[in-house]
Amino acid sequence: MSFPKNGLRTLMIYQTSYGWQVTGNDGWIDLYIESLEVKNGQLLNVKYDYFRKQVDLLDENNSQLKISSGIVKQLISLGLENGWEPEKRIAVLNLGHVDRKINPFPNYKTKA
Repeated sequence: MSFPKNGLRTLMIYQTSYGWQVTGNDGWIDLYIESLEVKNGQLLNVKYDYFRKQVDLLDENNSQLKISSGIVKQLISLGLENGWEPEKRIAVLNLGHVDRKINPFPNYKTKA
């Protein structure tokens, strides 16, 4: 299964191009990742809860989770460590909720 190109975000990691899309649902965020090197390869799916956390921003407001390339890079590594085979044409690998498995704010220092 491949994503429609409209709204697809891309990044390069481990000398491979990946595409990713985020969708919001009633209770969580769904994130799908695919290799752009292989047509119809295995998709990786993860979920996040919506939550807010204090972070060091110029306005020092609470910030809702935003999926960034830093998060996607962590998820690609997590997927590969857990059996994701993006080059194979097999069913979606669903890792479920990953809120506690990676750093959701890789670019910010949290306040004490």
